[in-house]
Amino acid sequence: MHEPMHGFVGTLIYLALLTTPIEGPPLPEPLATTTESESFTLQEDILAEKHYQTHLAISGGTSAFVLTLASLAWWKDVGFRGFTFKESGGFQRWTYAGGSDKLGHFYANYIGVKALHSLYQSAGLSHHRALQLATMMTAFLANTVEIIDGFTPHRFEYGDVIGNLLGLATANLFIRYPKLDNAIGFRISYLPSDYFYKREKSPIKIANDYSGQTYFADIKWKGFFEALGSSPGFARYFLSGIHYSTLHYRPKVDTLHKERQLGFHLGLALHEILRGESNGPRLNGFTKFTKYFALPFLQIGVQKDLNSKQWAINFGLANRFKMPLN
Repeated sequence: MHEPMHGFVGTLIYLALLTTPIEGPPLPEPLATTTESESFTLQEDILAEKHYQTHLAISGGTSAFVLTLASLAWWKDVGFRGFTFKESGGFQRWTYAGGSDKLGHFYANYIGVKALHSLYQSAGLSHHRALQLATMMTAFLANTVEIIDGFTPHRFEYGDVIGNLLGLATANLFIRYPKLDNAIGFRISYLPSDYFYKREKSPIKIANDYSGQTYFADIKWKGFFEALGSSPGFARYFLSGIHYSTLHYRPKVDTLHKERQLGFHLGLALHEILRGESNGPRLNGFTKFTKYFALPFLQIGVQKDLNSKQWAINFGLANRFKMPLN
């Protein structure tokens, strides 16, 4: 499916929002719990804020941008018809993206809530109300796009909605419990696949270049040890976890076999390495960017192709520089 808010394009939009330096006082740290004083309704809270126009501008501007982008890039020329469903398939071998599209849905919604939460807080909303509004807006955009897809040849896919909801729930959980957010994280890496680089002329189509994307679920050792009440020491500069990627599903190359790669990795926590050296908004923004985007050659992984059962070593570069092990 062609979903700007569910795939790589949506992720880049949200990463840009999340890492753009914001003028003014620093953002307050998220709170683990809310207080009884925050008993106003969402509407009352927004209207009570001094700069509620800014909140409306953020919501309206984000909605207009996303829906306009989707209309011009994916719905303009396909035509509309009666509402239809599409079988999900999840991560099964026969699916069109091998499951990477579902991780795209999860990740874009996870990043979306985090980015909008930061923006709403910077505009004056309390932590609790900013999280409510960020969740509502991200859910609205993600699932509106999915419903509109149901009236096009792309069709409505319930598995995508499940990915959306899981991303929303995970972001809420991590924002409400900072220790969990410090110990566990999710990243994406991207490098255009050979087929995309040689054949595709429209940059917007990177949303469908799943062969260039890898998704990481990390244990961040600094936060993990601190949650246990221990000093992380030198381990603060490392992370490890699992990663998933696909090859030749989309873009599809008929002459080459498809791969679904699941593996384990060890890497450098670049955001922790850079944190002590950050001395300006631009460098701080890049430091935060590396918390959510995995740069190449900073992790090494051992992965198994679930289709062929072959093992390989990968260096975090979207199925490039793989070394077979069997």
